[in-house]
Amino acid sequence: MYSIQLVALSDEIFQGVLRERRFESNGMKIGDPIHFTTAISKNVDMIITGDDHFHKLNEVFINSSGNKIKCLDTDEALKLL
Repeated sequence: MYSIQLVALSDEIFQGVLRERRFESNGMKIGDPIHFTTAISKNVDMIITGDDHFHKLNEVFINSSGNKIKCLDTDEALKLL
């Protein structure tokens, strides 16, 4: 039903963090861009989190298929799953 993977921090992901300037303009700390860059490169459709600052970035970033990445809390995500 769910596809959950543990993903290693690769050079590709790290380089993506360094290239993406929107992370700085959104005031993200280093861990947050790693999450988003991984989500983009692994074609994630949704990030489920309790972090409010992620919710403010709902549909700001685009995955590798061109779809907006949803950033939802658990209650919102359960309605969609």
